Amino acid sequence: MGKAILVIETPDKCLDCDLRVLDMDGSISCYYNKKEICNNVGENNSRPNWCPLKELPSKKKWGEIYNGNVKGWNDCLREIIGGSKNE
Repeated sequence: MGKAILVIETPDKCLDCDLRVLDMDGSISCYYNKKEICNNVGENNSRPNWCPLKELPSKKKWGEIYNGNVKGWNDCLREIIGGSKNE
């Protein structure tokens, strides 16, 4: 099975995440990991270290070397996030 990328805004806390599930007992769980995040919706629940969301790497500047192909790196990021060629 191949890999896929889901591009969403990275939330600061689990309560704001599109992958969270509110359980019947009032606790919040991660839909992806099937792990309970917190027992109480009112808790300040910052993202745990096991969160499956990963930040996209930043664009490279001309002069930075990434396997000798800065343009290819930036083109790939642009395709993922849906930007224009002038960005």
